[in-house]
Amino acid sequence: MLIAKITTPVMGLLFLAVSGAPQSAPVFRPQPFEAQFALEVRGFTVGETLWRLQLVSDGLIYEARTEAVGIAAMLGSRRVVERSEWKRIGDDLKPARYRYERSDRSDKNTAVVFDWDNGVVQNTRRGQTSRMSVPNDTLDKLGYILMLREDLRAGMRSFRYHIADGKNRMKIYDFKVVGEERMNTALGKIKVLKLIRDRDDDERETTIWVAPSLEFMPVRLQHREPDGDDVTITIRSLSLKSMAEIRSAEGVEPRTRSGPLPDDRH
Repeated sequence: MLIAKITTPVMGLLFLAVSGAPQSAPVFRPQPFEAQFALEVRGFTVGETLWRLQLVSDGLIYEARTEAVGIAAMLGSRRVVERSEWKRIGDDLKPARYRYERSDRSDKNTAVVFDWDNGVVQNTRRGQTSRMSVPNDTLDKLGYILMLREDLRAGMRSFRYHIADGKNRMKIYDFKVVGEERMNTALGKIKVLKLIRDRDDDERETTIWVAPSLEFMPVRLQHREPDGDDVTITIRSLSLKSMAEIRSAEGVEPRTRSGPLPDDRH
C-alpha cells in the first residue's frame, strides 16, 4: 500500500559517529515540538503525518503518526505509528524502546528493546524474538532524527549512525550536508541545509532539507525507490517552545498556513 512506503521519515527517512568523533552519542536536551506534514507519493497527497516530542519524568517520547487520506485510505492503507522512547541514564538520554505498527499489516509490526547494561537489543517481529550485540551509540529508526538535529546544531556536517532496524541487523546511515538553499514552505521562505544519505548503491535516494532557523527541524524529506517512485513529506505546521523568538532572531519570512505555497524553484 502507498502509505507503507514511508518508514521512519521515510519514515525512516531516513534518518553517530563522525569520522574521528567519539563512539558514544553526545549529551543533548531536545525540546518538545509538534510538526505536521503532508505525505505525497508519485505527486499525489495520500496521507498526513504528525511528529510529536514529549518530555516525561525519566526521558522523552518521540512519535510519528501517518494517517492515509483520499484514495489511499479507500485502498486500505490507513495508519502507521512509530514510537521511540528514550530514558535518562546518568546525565545522558539513550533510546530504550522502539515500536513500529501498521494497522493494515500486523506482520510488519516491530518492537526493539535496548539493554544498555549488557550492550544488546531485543528484536520482536512476526512473533519471533532475537537478540544482538550493538555499539554504545546505536539508535533506532525514528530517534536518529533527534540526534541528527543535535549534531547539526553542534556544527557537524557529516554523520554516521548505527541503527538497530528491528530485523536483527545493524544498519549504517551515512549523511552529509551538500549545500544551502532558500525554500518556500508553509512556514515562510526559509534558508535550509540540504542533506543526502550516502549509500553503497545508487538505486535508492534519500534527501532531507532542514531549517537552521527552526532548530534544524526537517521541513522536507524525499525518498526515491529503485522503481522511480518518489515519496515526500513536506511540513505544513510547526509548534516549538520558542518559535516566535527563533523566527525573529533568524529572519524567517512569515506566511500564513492557509495560503498557497509559492513556487520554490528559484
